[in-house]
Amino acid sequence: MVDVAVVGSGPNGLAAAVVMARAGLEVHVYEADSVVGGGVRTLELMRPGHFHDVCSAVHPMALASPFFQDFELSRRIELRTPELSFGSPLDGGRAALAYRSLDRTAAELGRDGGAYRRLMEPLVRRVEQVTELTLNQLLRIPRDPVAAAMLGLRTLEQGTRAWNLRFREELAPALLAGVAAHAVAPLPSLASAGAGLMLGTLAHVQGWPIPVGGSASIAKAMLADLETHGGTVHTGTRIGSLKELPAAKATLLDVAPPALRRMAADDLPSGYRRSLENFRFGNAACKVDFILSGPVPWSAAELSD
Repeated sequence: MVDVAVVGSGPNGLAAAVVMARAGLEVHVYEADSVVGGGVRTLELMRPGHFHDVCSAVHPMALASPFFQDFELSRRIELRTPELSFGSPLDGGRAALAYRSLDRTAAELGRDGGAYRRLMEPLVRRVEQVTELTLNQLLRIPRDPVAAAMLGLRTLEQGTRAWNLRFREELAPALLAGVAAHAVAPLPSLASAGAGLMLGTLAHVQGWPIPVGGSASIAKAMLADLETHGGTVHTGTRIGSLKELPAAKATLLDVAPPALRRMAADDLPSGYRRSLENFRFGNAACKVDFILSGPVPWSAAELSD
């Protein structure tokens, strides 16, 4: 009998496996694909020699995640963080730009610079508390009630139709809408507001790092650490039922709800099984990959920095 069996080697599955292997447990990871990583894979999707990240290429949480801080990801892989975290293009060759410097960002937002600063500066000053609040369980007493109140009030504002009432021009609302859209949720909504405020806060503190060599470098670092601590990974192994796994003291499934239902239907309480049967995926995002013959011809030259 093994200590732990993990199905799925996405970043969450790998993180769990790393933590348990470091604790001295015997860990086996099962992955249907030929390579580990899930959403942090980098593959030749179009032509040989041209590598594309399967999902995200930029990782705002790479320096903020408690796991990656303990893992010392920034020491294990090369991360490059541009001064310009993100931007939202507008008509007429204009763009709203979010720099790591909140001062510079506010200075370039015209008459709305002060309003944007008042929205973001309290969160920037409490970035660790904001990160903890957004990553933790919602139904728990916050350790920093002041930070919770600041984030909560701003989320309520940005999550309703009043989200842009504090602004008089287009740039600041465009900046906030662009980052909130990362939640792949209706705009405005509490989900998009919470995600947007967290990502925007990180943009003005440590920036949005880009792993050199693609997102797969994150998965490779986690895999190397897992194997160093005795963990075993079985790629090309699709698990259709929990009965296919070896006996384990604990089984962790880093899979989508439909896959969980297929694998573990006989072992789940009836109420939870019905919830899985009724599960429907929400909105999705579409990513387009390009092979470029030159720099991106942005209409706003500032986006080329």
